[in-house]
Formats: sequence, structure tokens, C-alpha cells
Amino acid sequence: MDKRIILLIAIAWLGSLSFFVFHKFYAKAPGIQFEIRPNTDNTILHTGDSIAFQDNTVGANRWKWDFGDGEYSSDKSGTHTYMNAGTFTLNLTAYGSFGSLKSTKTVKVIQGNPVLSPTAMAILGPSEGNVKDQLSFSASTNATSYEWSVQGDATQKVVKTQTATYSFAKPGAITLVLKTKGPDATVSKSILVNGIVPAAAPAPVAAPVRHTSAPAPKPKPVEHKPSKPKSNGLPDLGDGVEYHK
Repeated sequence: MDKRIILLIAIAWLGSLSFFVFHKFYAKAPGIQFEIRPNTDNTILHTGDSIAFQDNTVGANRWKWDFGDGEYSSDKSGTHTYMNAGTFTLNLTAYGSFGSLKSTKTVKVIQGNPVLSPTAMAILGPSEGNVKDQLSFSASTNATSYEWSVQGDATQKVVKTQTATYSFAKPGAITLVLKTKGPDATVSKSILVNGIVPAAAPAPVAAPVRHTSAPAPKPKPVEHKPSKPKSNGLPDLGDGVEYHK
């Protein structure tokens, strides 16, 4: 075998071996990166509240979410609702060319929505909605005055009736606050706004225009008259021979 061919084979083999050794022992796999909204590290959820989950791990193409309450998901992102109170370990395993990576977070869920005063006042309404949805809320009992606001968002209107309707332009965790007098109470409710914009209704399609045309006129029959031979100037004697010399 030609020495040059042997040399090329040896170089290729050494290159492959070096690449393998580098990725096996020196190259670091990308770190797992996923986010939960609201942030479960410093947020206490309530039964019926939902979280939005999304994985951002570079190179991941398969996922296994274990929410710690017996529910699972294989989607890259989505939402999950905790129906029972307790402390849950949320576990994500991301798979890709790097193998598998794992990470966990702790989720604390308590019963119901918090009432920050000893009264029976509470906020009734959805705990989750989509961007631009019209979400309606109401106070659970009558009071002499009401004041609704969105915590940390001065751009949202302050409503002073027993019911309030809000629409949110951005996804994320929202805290709705209600202050009342007679009874005096301050209550709040956590709302998860998903980044799903409602699809616009399709424009109405005009009915197809039917074109009608009058039938073409029938051609008028042409009357054919027998032609007579040209006269040679001799009389016709009626004997079947029209003309005689």
C-alpha cells in the first residue's frame, strides 16, 4: 500500500480519536435552562392556580416534565394546574445530542386564595387567561365601597364597583388587589396570563356571483327556391321540354 495513503488513514484516525476524547472528557454539555411563571422559588401558589413552563436548553429535542403531583408532560412548553395543596418537586429531564440533563424546582401550593383580613371577603373569578382576554371578577360579599387595582401596574384602571373586568397585554403572573370598606378588607388573587393572542375572526366570504346569459337566437331557416335555367328566348310548350328550338 502506498505510504501516503497509510499516512492519510493514520491522520484521520488520530483526528477522530482526539475529537472523541475532547468531547468525552473536556467539552462541557450545555446547562439545562427552563423557566416557570410565576417564579416558583419565591411565589406560593394556591389550589386551582396554574404555572406556565418552558424549556430553553440549547440542543434539546425531547422533554419529560414531572410536576410532582402525578401529572406529566412531554411538551417543550405549556401550562399545568395544581389542584391540591402541598409541596411538590417539579422535575425536568431534557434530552438531546448531549445525552440528558436534569433540573428540579420546588412548588408550594396552599389551599384557596389568601384573604388578608379576618373578613369573609374574597375575589371570585378566573385564575388563568390569555393575552387580550376580557377577564371578569367580583367581590364575594357586599360592601359600602370597592377599589380594584393591579399590583405594580399603574397603567391599569382603578375600578370602584363590585365587579371589574381587566384585559392584559403581556403574559406573566398578575396580582389583582381588592380593597373594601364596610367590611374593611384587602384581598388579592394571583392570575396567570398566557401569551396566546385570540385569532381574528375570518372575513366573511362573499357568495359567488352567478352569471346568466340569454340563449343564442336560433338561426332563421333560409328558403331555397329552385333555380330556373336561363331562357334561350324560345316558348315553353308544356310538354316537359321547357324550351324548343
